[in-house]
Amino acid sequence: MSETTYPLDLTITELEALNKTVGIAIDNLTQKINKHGADSPLGRTAKADRSALWDCAVRIHEALGEEYNG
Repeated sequence: MSETTYPLDLTITELEALNKTVGIAIDNLTQKINKHGADSPLGRTAKADRSALWDCAVRIHEALGEEYNG
């Protein structure tokens, strides 16, 4: 099954806010993994969510880098 992608039209301010929000979510998921254990059902779900958010964070950082350095 292929994933559907959705283009976003964000201002730099919105992109910076999204970067902060994704960073907070990653930190919260890391705390949940540490609290419940990486192999617990909750930990496994948190690891999968964190992995998806890391992918988002990479794209956000690339876009911010283009904006700041472009």
